[in-house]
Amino acid sequence: MTRTSTNKQRMLLAAIMLAAGSFAATSTAAATPTMLTATAVVWFPWQLDGRLAPQVHVGAQRAGMCWIGAFPMIDDRYAWRCLTGNSIETPCFAPMIAHPTEVVCAGSPWDSSHVLLLHLTKPLPLAEANKDGYWTGWALQLSNKARCILASDTHAPPVSGGPAQYVCAGDGYAANLSTGSRPWTVWYATSSTFGGPESSGQVNVTVAYNGPD
Repeated sequence: MTRTSTNKQRMLLAAIMLAAGSFAATSTAAATPTMLTATAVVWFPWQLDGRLAPQVHVGAQRAGMCWIGAFPMIDDRYAWRCLTGNSIETPCFAPMIAHPTEVVCAGSPWDSSHVLLLHLTKPLPLAEANKDGYWTGWALQLSNKARCILASDTHAPPVSGGPAQYVCAGDGYAANLSTGSRPWTVWYATSSTFGGPESSGQVNVTVAYNGPD
């Protein structure tokens, strides 16, 4: 299977899941066995023809520009870091079409009901796009009900001896996502102070979200 056909399958899968209003990836593993498992979901706000997916609703519209691939989603060439006024928005997702004029900015895959639609004032600098890579997991939903987002803050406290890679709701942090066997796991810690996590332990990953690449 070529990368082009694989990408198209991922985009179609994402559009179907969003159209259905569901994030359960029961057939994802069969579509791209080298990238995904039963707990993995591709989140993408666009349909193949460049229209917004049916379950994505625009909460605000602004004008702006994007200048580099989104960090920390360094393996997704459709994810961008953008500027509108004095505000940096990341990640912002470009549709899979030639010469896109809009991107959708979402803080998490749970923001489908109120995304930001950014009207581009300059063409995307494709030479600055992220390169294709491997699954990193943009967002995680854990068995303890915590929702976690890939962190861009390098000052996050340590978890299990290393830097926190995810910031979770409710003063939680997570690191060391393990996808080598099922169930996927992550080290999770909570903290009530800025002194660092109070305790940590392995928690199962219920759902892992990523962009199309």
